[in-house]
Amino acid sequence: MNEHKQTTHQDPLINLLFDDGLKNALPRIAEILMNAAMLLERETHIGAAPYQRGMDRNGYANGFKPRSFQTGIGALELSVPQVRESDRPFRTSLLEKGSRSDRALKSAIATMYVEGVSTRRVTRIMEQMCGFEVSSGQVSNLNKQLDSEFEKWRTRPLPGISFMTLDATYYKVRIDGVVRDCATLIAHGIEPLRITDVGVAGLHRILDAADEIAASDIVIVVAGMEGALASVVGGLTAAPVIAVPTSVGYGASLEGVTALLGMLASCASGLSVVGIDNGFGAACAVMRQLNVRSVRNDV
Repeated sequence: MNEHKQTTHQDPLINLLFDDGLKNALPRIAEILMNAAMLLERETHIGAAPYQRGMDRNGYANGFKPRSFQTGIGALELSVPQVRESDRPFRTSLLEKGSRSDRALKSAIATMYVEGVSTRRVTRIMEQMCGFEVSSGQVSNLNKQLDSEFEKWRTRPLPGISFMTLDATYYKVRIDGVVRDCATLIAHGIEPLRITDVGVAGLHRILDAADEIAASDIVIVVAGMEGALASVVGGLTAAPVIAVPTSVGYGASLEGVTALLGMLASCASGLSVVGIDNGFGAACAVMRQLNVRSVRNDV
């Protein structure tokens, strides 16, 4: 990360992490935080820590009850603490509808990923979730669990990536106690199905791949010469088609101008056209559409 002189707010970086980067790790880490917070709530209700003796205690721990809890992060498999011999029922406030926002939980997780897991930070997060004061000793074991889960996510195996787009933007980051703007690298990777050598000069080859094309979420068509391939593919699928005219060709191809004009004049519906040889622009358009679909599916 390269330092930049200007300053901005850190929230966009946190939002970026839990929207695009930490999404697959969120449910497990959220489960750890929720389960730990509910245990602290039970301790406060009883008035005693586990195995602690006391005359003023209000009941006893009575194991756990499994519960699936649906959130914006995903379905969480929680262990809800139970209490016996108490003068009033124990109910955790964390499972009350609307009592804790998903966004606050995701922000806490992303903040720990950016700034690191520390006793002070985890204590503050637990206090925000529970609504009462928490001691550092109560969260000491929780630190180890969180460190382990973050490490699993950081060292997870990644699938093979055929195409990757990289960009950088500036976000506020605290370095040695000083808030500075730093360039943050953003990467999008995709493993596509690649179908080659299927020009209109041999339609049987593209028809052989018709099932794969029809099943695709989005199709990028790269074509030169007269650019007719984009129209043909547009008629084979209901998915969006992004056409890339290429300068490779001969005769009257005019370094891609003929293909560009042919694609722009296409009668195929759902066809978008980028500039000549602008495969990068087509890939960015694909990633934007896939990201929008992912967000809508999570709502």
